[in-house]
Parts: sequence; C-alpha cells; structure tokens
Amino acid sequence: MKKLTALFLILTVFINLGFSASKTGKVKDFTPDEGNVRLLGRTIYENETAILTHSGTGIEFNVSAKKLSVTFVKDSWHRNARIVAFFNNERILDEILRADSKEFILFDSKDLQTGVVRIIQVSECLMANSGIKKITTDAKGEIFPTEEKSRKIEFIGDSATAAYGVDETNPRVSFRIETEDITKSYAYKTALELDADYSIVCGSGWGVVSGYTNGPKKSDSLIPDVYDKAGFFDVMVEGVKPGESEWSFNRFRPDIITILLGANDQNYTKNEAEKCREFKDAYVKFIKDIRSKNPDSYILCCSGIAPDELHPQIQAAVSEYTSQSKDNNVGYLHIPLHNGEEEGWGADWHPTDKTYTKAADFICRRLSEILQRAGQHY
Repeated sequence: MKKLTALFLILTVFINLGFSASKTGKVKDFTPDEGNVRLLGRTIYENETAILTHSGTGIEFNVSAKKLSVTFVKDSWHRNARIVAFFNNERILDEILRADSKEFILFDSKDLQTGVVRIIQVSECLMANSGIKKITTDAKGEIFPTEEKSRKIEFIGDSATAAYGVDETNPRVSFRIETEDITKSYAYKTALELDADYSIVCGSGWGVVSGYTNGPKKSDSLIPDVYDKAGFFDVMVEGVKPGESEWSFNRFRPDIITILLGANDQNYTKNEAEKCREFKDAYVKFIKDIRSKNPDSYILCCSGIAPDELHPQIQAAVSEYTSQSKDNNVGYLHIPLHNGEEEGWGADWHPTDKTYTKAADFICRRLSEILQRAGQHY
C-alpha cells in the first residue's frame, strides 16, 4: 500500500511537471528593453520596466506572432491611465488601466499576424504614470524594434497639447481620464503627417511663470522647472521616480521644438504690465534653457488654439532672445484660435479633434518650410 502511494505521488509530480512545462512552452515573454522594442518619447527603461510618463510615451516594435499581449503596472499613487495600442496603424486596444497590474490581449489568431505594434499611454503624466512589464507572444512569436524616423520633433505645452477632454462633447462636464487622448492632439497629428518621431512634454494647467490660477501666482506648475526631467512629481513606477530622473537630451535630438504655452499664465498676468514683463522675461529664460540643451534644434514659439492674450509678450520674447543671442533658429507662429461654435467643445470648454486636425495642418505647413530650409524635403 505504501509502495502504491509513493508511486502515485511520483506520477502526480511527473504529470504536474509535464503540464507546467507544456504550458510554459506555449508562450514566450519579452522584456520591453531596447533590444526588443523602440522606446517612444520620454519613455525610460529601468527595473525591467518601460516607464511611461508624458503623453504618447510607450513602445513600438515589429511582430510576427499568432498571439500577443502586454502587461501593464500602475504608479505608486494607484491612478488610472488610458492605454491605446495600434497594429499596422489600426487601433486595436483602448482601455483604462484600473488594476495595479493588468495583461491586455492585443490579438489571438489562428493565423500568423505580421506588422508594427505601437502601444502608448494617451493620458498625461499629471493624471497618471504607468509601466510596461512584459510582452507575451505564442511560443514561436518574434518581436524586434522598429527603426527610428529621419525627423524628430518635440512638442512642449499645456492642456491644448495634451488633448485634455477631447473625447467629451459637453463643455460643462469636467475632466475624466476616459476623455483624454494624445493621438487626437495637434502634436501627435503633426508628427504623424510629417512622418517624424516625437517627444511630448505637457501638463494641463501648467505655464511658464504661473500655472492656472484664480488668485495668486501658482509657482508649483511650471513647465520650465520640469523640462530636464523624465516626468513630474515624486510618484514611483516599479521603484523609479520619473520626476527625479534626469532626462538625457542625447537620447532625442529634435530637428524642431515647438512651444505652446501662455494660456494658463494669462490668468495670472491679467494684462497687468509688470506681470506681463515677468512672463516675457521667464519665456526668454526658457528659450535659453531649451537652446542650451538642444543646440541644433529650430525653436518655434507658438500662441493660439486656446485664447492667447500673451501673444505680444511671446513675440517680444523671441525678438529679445534673437537680438541678444544672434540665434536665427528661433521663430514665432500664431495658430488660429479654436472656434467652438463651428468646431464644438471638449471637456471644460477645451478644443476638439476637429480643431486639432485644422491646427496640425496649419503647423505642418510651417514646419515643412523649416525642414526644407534645413535640407529635409517634405
């Protein structure tokens, strides 16, 4: 009887081991490092995790597989993020990351699927950070990084750049994570149209000298203060604080940098001469900082889309900087304002997809001229 029991136990262990090995053999896991994927925007790779901070951060890779999934993790503040995936430019996933860890299945097919996958966080890091822990295929699946684009553009801005509330149709409804989508922003659309890689640094309600305020100056929401970091705040993803991680500007050398800031500052300046000069001086300082980190980029200082009472100060800042530095690779562009009566409204009276499409078309014309002068033909 003891011999039969022992034999049964041995057979049970053997069967279980065999089942486990067979089950493991059905899939293949990949880490989201630069040997397997291409990191997009200010994505950083640490602790075997692709850490997503700003809008549009994520990964891109070529795939040949029948099954494909990706596992995400939340930040230490347990905030929800909106995640989108494209396969050969077709949106195949649009989900809210609600669990602390979640596997999203991108496809599960009887036939081999071959093409390019792009997985990005379409909400901004002010709302949440997230991380990609692993990519999983069937046992015979393969992935490898896509190639970099020949053009690179960086977009710096606030909620108009982040496409805050773009998927809302009632302007009286406030922000929800479900209604923010960077792929509908002028920034993403411009990069797509010009076939360029992008880096996006934006924060809704943030400014140059003050964040959005109905009272005193809001000095804790300034884009220049975080421009050299990978993200915002002291939030962690897998033990990493993007807000304390220095961004390596050698990783992304943009041909053009666009700045669209001032819509929040104007709630502080309120057309008061001294405060307007304060904004102008801070803007000049920011241009100098951007130039010190990006010596070869064309810097295009923009106003528009959202109300732009400070556009004279932005123009004055460009003139003052170029006069002082003799740097001719800096310019100004006024983008037509959002017309809500014709183009609709997003959450909290923000612009719409239609507005951003028109703005991207307008911006592309100017950027293509700049690229042509630099010897890159559009």
